[in-house]
Amino acid sequence: MKSLSFPIIFNNSKSLIKEDKAATMSNLSLLLKSSKGELFGDPYYGTKLMELFYAQNNAALNDIVIDEIYTSICQYMPQLKLTRNDIIVSRKGSKLFVSIIATNSLDLSTDMYSIELMTGDDVMNEEQ
Repeated sequence: MKSLSFPIIFNNSKSLIKEDKAATMSNLSLLLKSSKGELFGDPYYGTKLMELFYAQNNAALNDIVIDEIYTSICQYMPQLKLTRNDIIVSRKGSKLFVSIIATNSLDLSTDMYSIELMTGDDVMNEEQ
């Protein structure tokens, strides 16, 4: 698998490319940090996580977040094989993380992908 290196895509006169596990991590991070409707060519690409982060906290919110992550990965990253139980959402201080254990069907390796979804700084910037 190959992917454009985001956010620094160009270096002088050539495009920067990520390969294999780095490309998978980059694509997964972009998917989870994108909101639905942001991608011009595919308005369904991304997640509703930003909306859910500001929703009223209740007993079902954690399950809704995990379901949103799981369905987005299944739809847009079919090379990752995982179950709903392989997704863990955790908080450390003002930071929100998701840990995903998945098997990459391209090389049949199992990896743990840890992505920082939100920091306390993001909340402060939204309020200003």
